[in-house]
Amino acid sequence: PGDHIVAQRNCYAGTLAFLNGPCARLGIDVTLVDGRNAEGFAAAVRPGKTMLVMAETPSNPHLDLVDLDALGAIKGPITLVDSTLATPLGQRPHDHGVSIVLHSATKGIAGHNDATLGVIAADQNLIGDIWGYSILHGATASPFDAMNALRGIRTLDARLARQSASAQELAEWLGEHESVTAVHYPGLKSHPQYELANKQMAYKGSVLSFEVEGGRANAAKLLDALKLVQTAVTLGGPETLISHSATSTHNSVDAKTKAETGVTDSLLRLSVGLEACVDIKTDLANALKSF
Repeated sequence: PGDHIVAQRNCYAGTLAFLNGPCARLGIDVTLVDGRNAEGFAAAVRPGKTMLVMAETPSNPHLDLVDLDALGAIKGPITLVDSTLATPLGQRPHDHGVSIVLHSATKGIAGHNDATLGVIAADQNLIGDIWGYSILHGATASPFDAMNALRGIRTLDARLARQSASAQELAEWLGEHESVTAVHYPGLKSHPQYELANKQMAYKGSVLSFEVEGGRANAAKLLDALKLVQTAVTLGGPETLISHSATSTHNSVDAKTKAETGVTDSLLRLSVGLEACVDIKTDLANALKSF
């Protein structure tokens, strides 16, 4: 009780639930900031009180970025980055001075939608403490999931290169489509943090999001009309998957926070798989004709 965490508002809904639930019950105060503001994290730090500064980059589902150099320069509290959407090959937060890096290995690392696993990477001193708590709480990965993740790592470079190239092509194509009102992908020159993406990301990733005209009704029509692309909330696997964030991953988030973080009723998140890009594009093009 009495400790303080700084975290970004525009992040995965599960992270917000953790901060607003268990952390609040333990008496930990949480300050939420706009992760796109490079100075916002440092400005919110309370000397002697703030124990952790948390970020997620790129963010899920809006693909906002956090300046890793600015985050790594914060002195005092531990800094932590959820780098799931980038994968370890897409960016290296440790190289920017970040203390702890998290990955949902369920996603791009394992890469086949057949494992449930997480990764924590830090220096030996921090890992020693974390390891002790994980043993105490029983947070032990199954050997089978660990094996699947190790298998996935062997093909991560090839998968990420193909998926990122397809995501770039699809993002550019969607940006020109008359029924699409916005596309969010750090590889686009129109992305407000395009220069930052080029500075800190080797790959721009397999995930993009876009908004369709007509709001929730037309988003639902598009989902129903898709044939190849399946509706599911995971990401990073070989299949191209799509989800309506406002009613799935962010269903529990209040309307005010959704509005502040761009999770609109017209927003759809696309996790680009390994299929031929032309096949994905054809399926999306046909579905976009449904309204």
